[in-house]
Amino acid sequence: MDFFHPKLITFTLAVSVYFWEWKGGRLRELGSRIRKIKIGFYLRLLALFFLIAIGLFFVDLDLLRFVQNLNYPSFNAISRLGGFLGREINPWLFLIAWYFLGLVFHRLAWMAVSFRAIFSSTLASIFCQIPKLLFLRARPNSNQGPFSFFNFEAFSSGGGRFYSFPSGDVVVVAAMAYFVMLQTKNLFLRIILFLLPITTAIARMDANKHWPSDIVLSLGFGLICALFVESLLPQPSLRT
Repeated sequence: MDFFHPKLITFTLAVSVYFWEWKGGRLRELGSRIRKIKIGFYLRLLALFFLIAIGLFFVDLDLLRFVQNLNYPSFNAISRLGGFLGREINPWLFLIAWYFLGLVFHRLAWMAVSFRAIFSSTLASIFCQIPKLLFLRARPNSNQGPFSFFNFEAFSSGGGRFYSFPSGDVVVVAAMAYFVMLQTKNLFLRIILFLLPITTAIARMDANKHWPSDIVLSLGFGLICALFVESLLPQPSLRT
């Protein structure tokens, strides 16, 4: 077993962040807070993103080809950046580092925002597995078209090519970036954070791994989880 594998290191550090938050007593009232939240708003927002995604099914192929034909240096650079964020390095590492810097320098706001962004991403990455397993949509690189759903052979043949709807990579980045975006008043920083998940989305479409409708639902999952965590854990924010 490789104890220095980046994913294992990231997981271990993330667990230590959750433990520190629990030790500090900041998670012990989670159950009572959840019961006070009006879940209907988030379900309606999720339904809206589902409807938009369904509407895109009919133009998925044309939109995907359009994105993949944008062969410009600037576009390729954006795609590489998005692929780096979504695949090569886990964005959690940045937030974990930010959390422990806050711990060292006694900056409660840094710890609060970074932990809640991690928590937002955790929720999003868990819940996005439900439609992945429910719809079993074929990826573009399977050459089965945008309407290929319910490919149950995924359960018997290691069906990574049938987990297209939505994109886990985009969900993870979006849930983190959009939560931090909600915590800052700096317009430039907000724009950067808004665009970060879109770079990952472009990379996943450019790599022929996801349909545009997958991307829309992924961004929706990220935004909904960011809004939910902001209501669930209203702690000190980063107001810069």
